[in-house]
Amino acid sequence: SYLRGGMSIYSVVASKGLLPEDVRRQLGRPRDNYQSPPIYHESKKTFCLVLGRHTRERFGSTWAITESGATEAEGLPPQLRGAGVFTAVAVVGPNGEEHSKLIVLPSDRSPDRRAAMRAFAQAGLDLLEEVLLKSGTSKL
Repeated sequence: SYLRGGMSIYSVVASKGLLPEDVRRQLGRPRDNYQSPPIYHESKKTFCLVLGRHTRERFGSTWAITESGATEAEGLPPQLRGAGVFTAVAVVGPNGEEHSKLIVLPSDRSPDRRAAMRAFAQAGLDLLEEVLLKSGTSKL
């Protein structure tokens, strides 16, 4: 196994530059996705699944792991700060295999951006391992 490709998308401007229009349409409109923390969480799960499908197709890979969230709630627009420190992770694989998960860190913990990023990366790898074990697949 090896990494065939990767991308980071942190803004609408980046998504317009990196994703075809038909893929962007599947993500919904930011105005709708940013209405409330629960809607925002769901939009991030959708983003990860859509990006995972696109990544698999674009790079010809067997599996794609995607992650999107917020490591600092203060960086979110005011109406979304209640979403907290969170990530959505998704694993998209062969034969329509798709799984996503939302991880929200407890609000009583002091924000530690580095620790959150490590925890979220680990969550993606844990989800991949879980999916591989359930599917009986021993290889990536």
